[in-house]
Amino acid sequence: MSLSGSRRRELLLAVLGSGFVTYAFFCEYLPPIPRLHLPYDIHGFHYPLLQYAFSAFQQERFPEWDSGIYCGQSFVGNIQAALFYPPNWLLFAVNWSRDHLSYKSLQALMFAHLWLAFVLCYLWLRARELLPLSCALGAGVLAFSGYMVAELDHVGVVTGMAWAPLGFLGIEQTARRANSRFLWKTVLASSMCFLAGYPPTWIVLCICMLAYASAGPRPLLLLLKTGFAIAASVAITMVQLLPTMEAASVKEFDPKFGSGSSAAEFFISYLIPNYYGFGLATSPPTSHLAQYLYAGAPALLGLAYALRQPRTCHPGWMVAAVSLVMFLNPFNLPHNLLKHSTLLIQSVHSYNFLEGIAYTLALLAATGLNSALRAGSLHRAWLTTICGLALPAWAAWLTWVSRPGGLEFLSGWAGALEPSVTLALFALALIALRGESGPRRLALEFLLVAAIAADYRAFGVGRNFNADHRDVDTFFTKGEMLGVDNATYERMLALPDYRVVIGQIGPHPTELRHYGLSTPQGFDPLLSRRYKNFLLAQRAQFLSDRIFEIAPEHKQLLQLLGVRYFILTKESREWTLLANHPDFQPLPRPVSFFQVLEYKQARPAYYWESQADAAFVERTSWTAERREFAVESKRGGRFVLAEQYYPGWRATINGQETSVDLWMDVFQSVVLPPGRHTVRFEYRSTGLRAGAIISALSLAAFALWLALKNRRFPFSR
Repeated sequence: MSLSGSRRRELLLAVLGSGFVTYAFFCEYLPPIPRLHLPYDIHGFHYPLLQYAFSAFQQERFPEWDSGIYCGQSFVGNIQAALFYPPNWLLFAVNWSRDHLSYKSLQALMFAHLWLAFVLCYLWLRARELLPLSCALGAGVLAFSGYMVAELDHVGVVTGMAWAPLGFLGIEQTARRANSRFLWKTVLASSMCFLAGYPPTWIVLCICMLAYASAGPRPLLLLLKTGFAIAASVAITMVQLLPTMEAASVKEFDPKFGSGSSAAEFFISYLIPNYYGFGLATSPPTSHLAQYLYAGAPALLGLAYALRQPRTCHPGWMVAAVSLVMFLNPFNLPHNLLKHSTLLIQSVHSYNFLEGIAYTLALLAATGLNSALRAGSLHRAWLTTICGLALPAWAAWLTWVSRPGGLEFLSGWAGALEPSVTLALFALALIALRGESGPRRLALEFLLVAAIAADYRAFGVGRNFNADHRDVDTFFTKGEMLGVDNATYERMLALPDYRVVIGQIGPHPTELRHYGLSTPQGFDPLLSRRYKNFLLAQRAQFLSDRIFEIAPEHKQLLQLLGVRYFILTKESREWTLLANHPDFQPLPRPVSFFQVLEYKQARPAYYWESQADAAFVERTSWTAERREFAVESKRGGRFVLAEQYYPGWRATINGQETSVDLWMDVFQSVVLPPGRHTVRFEYRSTGLRAGAIISALSLAAFALWLALKNRRFPFSR
């Protein structure tokens, strides 16, 4: 279908405007001179996971096991590593010539997903036959407003949400054209969202897509088709799902649904972006209500128009209703239903249903603005002139004030001033647009988009929830460890069969993945119940559900875990205790920030259960997935590998498979006869191999189904 001249201009506006939004929003973060960096979980949790996978691939091994934290845990079963998410493969390819995964490239990947969310949302809204300008503004509500921007430190949330509009697009086209072949888009969206690595986001998407389908034409049939698409995506992603279930079978029970929130003050941030004071120069708010959710002028004005015509968008209201019920948790009903399933109560989070609200706001904003733009024309040249002068002036002022080192915006109720001005100018510009055409209309539309871009940028960039002045890429250099002198680091690195304990003041446990070191500590939802119970029994001190400290006076525990080194600072309480202790030796530290102490009575993370059985042990091979030893004993006995036992660990003695026994209900052991033997422990995830076969067959079957559908109903029709 050919477009008219006005439509072509509006389409050009959508492309140029979205490009302006993208540049204005991200110029602080991207090369050549990035001034801000994404902090928190993306730096401390997700980046080390990706770096671990990247290093494994460079070492020409597939990373099935994570030896870095918690005395080992499944890596392929850690869904947040997103090992099978295709865009991550592109990230690895771009960095292949480097010795370390670039943090800036990870930031660029995140921003590329915001752009993807914008483009896919634009296509989805266009499929509903809305004007290009309405679609561009609605797509901006999803990609650049509060929830998505505040979640930039949670990689799986943003990368998963980016695919959601494609799922809605498939349902929309299936309903409008009465043809199931368009469901490939829903299958792809669901698959990519799951593989992106955060199951709660995928669950929200599935529920929202079913709600969207239930409000369409012939709802029962459309629901069945959508359910088929979701089921097909589950079959296709078995390569990730089965290892995840394998790892989750041993994890500590960790209910996550939450209690929801019905406090009116929680939702103020949708209207007043700086109500809680999110500036970099201010202390981060500690209240659980302090969330950044700013919807922006297009969402607020579009929603007002949509409320005047509630019948124009049934699917949007249905998605909103379901999402609000799950988020608000009225009378605790959703929680009481989910708690009967240990899987669902750990996988469904009430807070993540704000993602459904984000999808809803994008749809309702575009629908409402579309009705406003199609309203009767009211030509007022003076109004166009006023808007043409006021919009760029206001955009320039917002950009200037929000620059690094600029002024702080007002907080509290006074913080409503700037967004109110943007909203008023936006409303006037919409009225002016009704009576304009040609170049004047195009110019006004572009200025309108620029002002909205400046508004999103001012309140979404450089805030203390998503900005940091540190240059993370300078932290990691090959052959060096930040804060530790090179000689000490090389000494630790040369002994991979010993572990490192981090003191009260030290690097984060997950950061040791960057340096090839391992620790019995960690920070990951996959903390196993056996390991936690073992630590509690051995008097480790838990500071939270995942973080714990190991007191150096518990020498038996240090030996059981294979601990040889402590990393701490002189300001920590451990230094006072250990600096002059005869069992601990400070290592040379000519230029170190961190102090490293060596435990003199340490033993490696493998040993004979009884010292009376011990004769000879030599480590002959040591990788994450394979540990091999040459052992000799006159009496025989039990040989222990102090690595967590997960389904998938196997052992051989002289090449013959033998059973792996639990030792102290957490580690691995084998019983050896007298004599000299070669013992090998190897991890091979059963779920990975079975899942790969199912995924391959499912993908082939779905491709065949799609080919047959397209043969009967070719795309050209």
